[in-house]
Amino acid sequence: MADDSRPETSATHRRYRTPQELAELWAVPVSWIYEQTRGRASDPLPCVEFGKYRRFDLDDPELHRWIRRHRKNSKQR
Repeated sequence: MADDSRPETSATHRRYRTPQELAELWAVPVSWIYEQTRGRASDPLPCVEFGKYRRFDLDDPELHRWIRRHRKNSKQR
């Protein structure tokens, strides 16, 4: 008999954020979040796509790298 049970990975227990939640967290419009995830963006915001739904993993190293690339240094003004 085959064992169909699979060990649960940490990804199954992650809390994925909706575009609305991310927009609220970052204090930006939801439309800006969607705009940044589109393929036509020069450096698209990393997200996980579940069909037509986009979700964001706040622990994703790729998301953290994206933030560092897009963060503006206030001293450069």
